[in-house]
Amino acid sequence: MKNNSVAKSRNTLPRLRSARTERLGYILFDNQTATVPCRVREFSQEGAVLTMDGWMGVPGSFSLFVDPENCRYSCRIVSQRGNSARVSFAT
Repeated sequence: MKNNSVAKSRNTLPRLRSARTERLGYILFDNQTATVPCRVREFSQEGAVLTMDGWMGVPGSFSLFVDPENCRYSCRIVSQRGNSARVSFAT
């Protein structure tokens, strides 16, 4: 019985790790003509934390393209600290 519970917990580990994996993203604004590369962390259905090499005056709302999912999200900045920002996804 113990072996089954260990096997089940091992099967759930990859999903937990993938949720915490850093992804590559691109902030798109100015009618999708300006792009800023960023790292996407703490990715969830509600939002994420974005980190850029330098904060470059990104507007309060923008689109975020995330690799490797090839998905685009409408974002709004919730909070900002240094070169990181917590964003929420528009529903």
